[in-house]
Amino acid sequence: MGNFNNYHEFWISRFGDKFFDMGTFTRLASELEKGLKYYYMEKKGYRNLIDLKQDKSYKKGIFQKLMPAINKNDFNLIELFKKELSYNLEDNSQL
Repeated sequence: MGNFNNYHEFWISRFGDKFFDMGTFTRLASELEKGLKYYYMEKKGYRNLIDLKQDKSYKKGIFQKLMPAINKNDFNLIELFKKELSYNLEDNSQL
């Protein structure tokens, strides 16, 4: 493996920055998802996840779907916020 004692050293030398970036983006996405979920819950007056799961508009994974729906039958977070909270995430001046 060239000047490396093991594969781990090779990986860190060649791909360490990419691994760090992927981890950072994963953590960021998780925090965004969690923040949007708890904001929605607060605005709807839900006290816990049980209340959220009883919401007819709630679908598993909805807080991960920020992109516009490709299929007309799909529902994403932007549409959920517009319909349920009368709030357009795309027009958020704080972003």
